[in-house]
Amino acid sequence: MQRRRGLGVVVPGRMIGTAAHVIKRHDIWRRDAIGDAHFERVRAHSGRRFLADVYAVEAISDIALLGEPDGQAFFKEHDDYQEIVDAIDPVPVCVDDFPRDERFTVHILTHNKGWVEAQARQVSRHGNVIATAAEGIDGGTSGGPVVIDDGRMIGVISTAGGTVGEPEREVTMARFNMLPAPLVRTMLDPEWEVRLVREEIEHLERPL
Repeated sequence: MQRRRGLGVVVPGRMIGTAAHVIKRHDIWRRDAIGDAHFERVRAHSGRRFLADVYAVEAISDIALLGEPDGQAFFKEHDDYQEIVDAIDPVPVCVDDFPRDERFTVHILTHNKGWVEAQARQVSRHGNVIATAAEGIDGGTSGGPVVIDDGRMIGVISTAGGTVGEPEREVTMARFNMLPAPLVRTMLDPEWEVRLVREEIEHLERPL
């Protein structure tokens, strides 16, 4: 998925992860609005454009999550979102901690060079990770996925590209574990809410 200033990636739960600074969170009054809802315009790799609702933004960690518009209020927007996102295989998410300052291999999907390998390390107890890429990464890759060798995504690119537009080898990433817990749980287990409702119904139907 491509946003106006970067990339995004479909994750389990019919959601799209990206960097917070990629979306227009600072000028809410200028977002595309329908009624009282605000949306972000997204362009799929197929070229199709659609609207996505903003589910969560964590500005300090620079992580954001977009999702489907309300199907009861915005029928067309909801259907367009589902049609496009359902055609894309979601990338499994990893929110595990890594041994601090111990290097591990990651793979970064850039907007212009394909996949680039990098050596990453967790630099704080909060899960912050930085990576040194095998080659320079240009600005515009913000929001692109960062995956480990088993194919799980540990986050998205937060900063890439030098201050004067030069490619940058050292990049930082934004991690999904800084988002609200229910959304993280949905990415890890999209059916958990359905199971919870079923369990509650079964409990209510039990004879006293």
